[in-house]
Amino acid sequence: MKKAKFNYRKKDDSTKERILLSPIFVKESYNKFTDIDNDKVNYVQGYEIDKEKVSEEEIKLYEEAIRDYYDLAVPTMDEFLSENNLDPKKVQFKTFKKDGVEGLKIL
Repeated sequence: MKKAKFNYRKKDDSTKERILLSPIFVKESYNKFTDIDNDKVNYVQGYEIDKEKVSEEEIKLYEEAIRDYYDLAVPTMDEFLSENNLDPKKVQFKTFKKDGVEGLKIL
């Protein structure tokens, strides 16, 4: 599974390191591109794990569950995580404006 690692600069000029799982690059919410270097890309989206009070072992469980989710036909990510005894509130689908993304690396 691909991961996108980058610093995101907010309007107040503060930055935070972000890691998105299974990133996609979009012009609008419905157009997908293969990489961020396309001029039409305005956003980067993907699942982000809330790492507060979560061990490295638990993070790996969430990453494996997300990878498995894409291989199955399950109605929602929340239902899939719940079926795997994981807290769906720990994973959020996020969207970031391209102009705030700095130092993007695909891992």
